[in-house]
This record gives sequence, C-alpha cells and structure tokens, in this order.
Amino acid sequence: MRNILIASAALLMIIAGISILYIERNHLTGNFISSFEKSNNFYSYTKAICNTNNYCRDYEIFCNDNKVVNINPTGNVIQFPSHWKDSRSIEIREKLC
Repeated sequence: MRNILIASAALLMIIAGISILYIERNHLTGNFISSFEKSNNFYSYTKAICNTNNYCRDYEIFCNDNKVVNINPTGNVIQFPSHWKDSRSIEIREKLC
C-alpha cells in the first residue's frame, strides 16, 4: 500500500511539473508572437517542408515584414515514396515569408 502511495505521489508531481513547463512555454511564445501582431505586416501560415528523402513535416510559420519571427512544427508529417516529386515550384518550396 505504501509503495502505491509513493508511486501515485511521484506520478502526480511529474504530471504537475510537465503541466507547469507546458503552460510557461506557451505563455512565453504567446507573448513573443503578440508583440508582432500589432504590425500590419504580421501573418502566419502552415507549410510542408520536405527533405531529400521525401519526408515532409508541416510547420506554422510566423512572419513580420517578410522576415521569419517564429517557426513551430504542427506535428503533421508524411513520408512519400522515393519516386514522388514535389509539384510546387522551387521558389514556393524555398520561400518562407
């Protein structure tokens, strides 16, 4: 019984620690982004960025005055077959803002 209580307390402390870190990280990022939102030239969008092995990851890209201010992965990924060719132009694939 004592081991179960100790394990439960440890698990609760780990969950609380992760929650605090997650909240602080998002709060800081939110403040960073909100300082740029006041500009008329602030915008964001999602874009798939692929490597030479056709592994593509989706990112949310934040721009201000045509400069990247932040890039966050969305968590969406895909692995295309080796014969797949990206139909986007090189300019569109390489341009971020």
